[in-house]
This record gives sequence, C-alpha cells and structure tokens, in this order.
Amino acid sequence: MWRLFKQPNIKSLERKQLRRSPTNPLYLLVVVVAALVHGFAAQAQTKADNRSVIRVLPPPVAEMRDMIRAAVYSGKIEDLKSALDWNELKPDFGFAPTDDPITALAAASSDGKGLEILAVLAEILEMQPAALPLGKDLENNLIYVWPYLAETPIESLTAAEEVDLYRLVSGAKVAEMREKKRWTWWRLVIGADGTWQSFKKPD
Repeated sequence: MWRLFKQPNIKSLERKQLRRSPTNPLYLLVVVVAALVHGFAAQAQTKADNRSVIRVLPPPVAEMRDMIRAAVYSGKIEDLKSALDWNELKPDFGFAPTDDPITALAAASSDGKGLEILAVLAEILEMQPAALPLGKDLENNLIYVWPYLAETPIESLTAAEEVDLYRLVSGAKVAEMREKKRWTWWRLVIGADGTWQSFKKPD
C-alpha cells in the first residue's frame, strides 16, 4: 500500500531548482529577454495610446459640436449662426474677419450656397477628434481637433486610418498630402470651454 505514494526524485528537484536559480546564466538570460520583450510591448502600446482618439468629450465641447451638427443636418448654412453667436469672437475661417461670416462661408463653397461646406462639416464631425494641450491652464488647456487625422502623421497611418482618410478626400488629395507630408484638408477646432476656435484649411 505504501508503494502508492511515490518518493520524490531529489535529484530531479535539485536540477529544476538549479535551472531557476538567479545565479544560473541561462535563467538570467531568459529573464532579461522576457523583460525586454515586455518593455518593447509596453512602449508600442504607449505609442498607440498617444495616437488614440478621444471617445468622451467634455460637456461644453460636445454641446458646441452638437450645435454645429444641428445646422449641418438642417441643410441651411444660415443655421450655423446659433453656434457662431455662442462665441464672443468669431472663429477663424481662414479669410479676413467680416461681420457676415455666414455669407463668406457660402461664397467659399463650390455651390455658392454653403452646401459643400456643410457636407465637409458633416464628414469630419462624424469622426473622433484628437486632443492637444495648449496653454498653461492645466484644467482647461486642451483643444479638440476634427478630424483626428489632422493630427496624425500621414506617413504612419494604419490601414483603418487610411480608410477614414479616403472617406474624407479624393485619391488626388491623399497623394498631395503624402507628397507634402502633412494635412492639407479642412480642420475644425473647439476649445475645452466649448469655444469654436477655427474651421479652415492649413495655410
């Protein structure tokens, strides 16, 4: 009956303990390699996190975005006036300041009525924004940029990001961006306090 309980193999246990000993060079090599792999993985994850888009907006930012989208889906560029009136200063639209930015936006649209501008707003606001720090106020120093692609290096887009890019612009515009190595399409910015700061193409 006692033979049912097998005696442990002392030499085998000693060999296993030796293999796992901190003084064993092979064991140390395995530990170092594992640490390096973990470090590279963490570094890659950090880079990916740094490029991640913003999923949850502060309430003032979300409110301004929704005001702009309401005008967009009304099909009337005049309805952007509600969003413009929210600001103390008019957003930078890339043209000289004017008392009637709605008319100026309509004139900048290829159809002359502002429909193209509304379509651009609709497309970029369907995407997630990037968040960038700006200023020294730690509690209110972020700006939110649509689309997130405007702040993503063109030369390092993932396959999914390239699909988003082609959703926004033509193949010719993609080729232009790759040649210039920068974003050349429309870019909309809202501050953390809900101020609509700009909507324009880069200079």
